[in-house]
Amino acid sequence: MYFERFKKPVPNVGFVSAHWRSKEDFAKHGIPTIFFELFPDYGTLTQGKWNAAETFEYRYAANEQEGLFGCLARFRTGLFVTGFVIMDESKVSEALDQEWIRPIQLLEDNPHFYEKR
Repeated sequence: MYFERFKKPVPNVGFVSAHWRSKEDFAKHGIPTIFFELFPDYGTLTQGKWNAAETFEYRYAANEQEGLFGCLARFRTGLFVTGFVIMDESKVSEALDQEWIRPIQLLEDNPHFYEKR
């Protein structure tokens, strides 16, 4: 989704953060409205007349000047992912450092992915 918006990959000096939730997490109170305020734009996968909105859709916001991207994605009916990208590591405070990983670490066995947050 980041690549779709910026037309380039996240550089290895940037950071990503992603957190998943199940439909059960949102069952009682629904998706928090703050996500709709934070991510006003809508996207899905399309190619010609083909559209994947039934199985994958997302809301997002991007700031190209600052290199920031955030989204809430829905996969089928049961999995939700919030994701954030920051291209400039100086924008991540030390207090949040454990919540962010570099793109090169996405394929590693990383403790960041061990538990739902």
